[in-house]
Amino acid sequence: MELPFEQVTKKIIAECVEPIWASHAYPANKFYNRVRDIHYWWCAKNDLDDIIPLPESVKRLYLGKAKVKRDPHKDLPYIEVPAFWQALSELPEEPGVIALKLAILTGARPAEMRELRWEHLRESKIFGKHIELGPDETKTGDTYRWPVLPAIGKLLDHAREAFAHDEWVIPSPHRVTRNRPLTEGATRKVIERIGYKDRTTVHGVVS
Repeated sequence: MELPFEQVTKKIIAECVEPIWASHAYPANKFYNRVRDIHYWWCAKNDLDDIIPLPESVKRLYLGKAKVKRDPHKDLPYIEVPAFWQALSELPEEPGVIALKLAILTGARPAEMRELRWEHLRESKIFGKHIELGPDETKTGDTYRWPVLPAIGKLLDHAREAFAHDEWVIPSPHRVTRNRPLTEGATRKVIERIGYKDRTTVHGVVS
């Protein structure tokens, strides 16, 4: 459909966005904002005061409320960390539990502990026994080092004995995906099991 820009109405914009608003809110929202910005530009360029640019509220008026996505970084209040750790410690030391404990004790990103390899364990005169991730292995492009404190060493020893993998510290427990690291879904299920599903996320535990 081709129309002169001055004939484009809020109703027409809504009809273009509506088919994907409920199922694909993010791209629909980007498309709507782009059209609105062009509308503002066109009105200013042509010095048109009698045309009201598309308001932000048109999305709510015509399309309703978009589906709200789960916040991937919903933080756990620090005051609740002891109770969270206690609940975590009451579970068997399975892969997801070990991954979460390592993330909490190191303060590392959960993915960095889930994808930890045995080659990341180093020992030197300067840093002692430590975990080291290089610039190509971290989100920020920096080198990170964490000292292997007794509690961390105990978890690593358990992982070496219980999971017995040559490459991954915490491999996937499934036979088919044995040569891959643990997934985020596995750690998410642990959080759900101890009753924190709606209170925090994997990222939020250590943020």
